[in-house]
Amino acid sequence: MSLYPCCARSNLRYFTEQGYSLAMNRPTLKATSRKNRTELRQALVASEARFQAIVDRSADGVVVVSTDGAIRFVNPAAERLLGRSAQQLRDEVFGVPIVPGEVTEIELLPQCGQSRSAEMHVVHTRWMGQPAFLATFRDVTDRKRRE
Repeated sequence: MSLYPCCARSNLRYFTEQGYSLAMNRPTLKATSRKNRTELRQALVASEARFQAIVDRSADGVVVVSTDGAIRFVNPAAERLLGRSAQQLRDEVFGVPIVPGEVTEIELLPQCGQSRSAEMHVVHTRWMGQPAFLATFRDVTDRKRRE
């Protein structure tokens, strides 16, 4: 795991590749022994791995969208729903209106061709230290067909 430092006044903040952050004030960081820093880093890696496993195994699609509308993160369920890989989606414009706090039903047209219905729920979040939107998608295609 790589940590990316970002200095802000009296705090030192590290961002991981996934956008998670760890902040320490400078006096604490200096006073912390090498062993304790190693333990903190190991705990951060373990915590990130647990969180990543949950997001990766979720049946719901998870997409992080920056405030300028660019897709920043996509989990495997979202890849399946959208019919494209995370690599293909990253930095593309998210073409669905974002309304935080509301559940919106949308039609997804994956590249493979078969339309899917999904409920999208959007909330405000932060990604890599910046404001962003977290959109979750629940596939409701089978329920819609039964209605």
